[in-house]
Amino acid sequence: MRGLNKRDNALFAFGFTSGLSAGFAVMLLVTGGKVEDTWSATFATMAITLAVVSFINYRKFKSLNSTTTINSTPVNTPTQP
Repeated sequence: MRGLNKRDNALFAFGFTSGLSAGFAVMLLVTGGKVEDTWSATFATMAITLAVVSFINYRKFKSLNSTTTINSTPVNTPTQP
């Protein structure tokens, strides 16, 4: 990941692996111990979560971007007397 230091990358890797293992453990309980169903349920849940988070961030960015106006007048414009 560009623009991040090693600490950020390590935190991301730790969060991703711990989240995946915790999600797998929960789905293992939900599916009753069938590993094939557990992988499918884990990745389906990850895909749904990613889609929801992406949609929320898109809406947030869209609303933030629509309210931001940029002043396009030049800075050193001579005024008419």
